[in-house]
Amino acid sequence: MIHLNSKTMKFTKSFTLSVLSCVLFSFSILAQNYVPFPYSDAEWNELEYHWQPMSHINYSYILQGDTTIESVVYQKIIYDDSGSSSDLRYYAGAIRQDTVAKKVFVRDCSFTSEEVDLYDFSKSPGDTVLVGEEGYGPDGGYYIIEHIDSILIGDQYRRTFHFTNPIYGAYWIEGIGSTRGLFSPVNEVPTGFNWWELTCFWHNEELIFLDPEFNECFPNWTGVDENLTKLQNVVTIYPNPVTDLSTIELNSVGDGTIVIKIVDLQGRVIAKYELSGEKQVFINRNDFNKGIYFIEAIGKNGKLGMNKVIVN
Repeated sequence: MIHLNSKTMKFTKSFTLSVLSCVLFSFSILAQNYVPFPYSDAEWNELEYHWQPMSHINYSYILQGDTTIESVVYQKIIYDDSGSSSDLRYYAGAIRQDTVAKKVFVRDCSFTSEEVDLYDFSKSPGDTVLVGEEGYGPDGGYYIIEHIDSILIGDQYRRTFHFTNPIYGAYWIEGIGSTRGLFSPVNEVPTGFNWWELTCFWHNEELIFLDPEFNECFPNWTGVDENLTKLQNVVTIYPNPVTDLSTIELNSVGDGTIVIKIVDLQGRVIAKYELSGEKQVFINRNDFNKGIYFIEAIGKNGKLGMNKVIVN
């Protein structure tokens, strides 16, 4: 049996605490290191889902080559859905980044020919981020950061930015972009209900990120339909259509604050409810115009469920 005297025990305790402090400090530094966007050989696989009529498109944005615009060097983004029946491939825009400012800029996309902010990863919780131009998009171009987490992807910790007003539960990942798609912060708001997902992100032909909601980068219709069914099962409404009073009920969402949004066909938030422990919301037909709306349930880590409601 080995006996340790008090001096040895103190040294051992001190050494253990020092090692633990170094490990925690190293972890903290690792988690805080900024991960920039790649400069080449990157690919974003995305899914665009149309609810009315029901259809979906699998496509990719590919970072391919440089271009100089007004004496500024950008990386070109190519849209590619050559694996689909439409077989399209074209120049979709150009991005550049400032790694010191931790910002990514875009121009020549469907939004604008002028350079605008696409992502700003320099902000802190509580800050407001203006993306694109003021007044553009369902939230007027403004995002309010609710909290910042980190996620381990490969051997790197990347910060994730979560917002008080996420569009369909989206959040941002450093060095990758929005979980709703590369250009989602400046995408035009569609007529009718569309939803976008970033299914995969590749760099140097290596799969870096796979959205946990999907089992593959290019999900087929069956897979999309199954995913939609899961989302619909989380949020139920009865009676539907709404003729007087109806109940929105959450199923299997766990604990924590849940935000319920009711969104119209133009992407505008018509009503918003915050639930802390409750699983039901009652809505009154008199509070809505006649039409079709979509219900979104959003938790701390993004979208939990969605469904459609008709108001007669």
